[in-house]
Amino acid sequence: MAERRWPIDDLAGNSEIAAALGVGRAAVANWPERYTDFPQPLRVLAAGPIYSLRQVVEWDSRRVDHHKRHRD
Repeated sequence: MAERRWPIDDLAGNSEIAAALGVGRAAVANWPERYTDFPQPLRVLAAGPIYSLRQVVEWDSRRVDHHKRHRD
């Protein structure tokens, strides 16, 4: 099976995700344990997990929409 290649600007660690979503790095680091539907990392390096930023942003938008709907 061929390995999928990701655009370099879509690769993100916890710091890049935190900056993109306006949250702290500690929050991002907790999400994989806290939310079972959080995207799986593309790879795990010694420096930490590497995610698709697009997948994480899409996940976050669904999560935010869900919380908005249930607060009303």
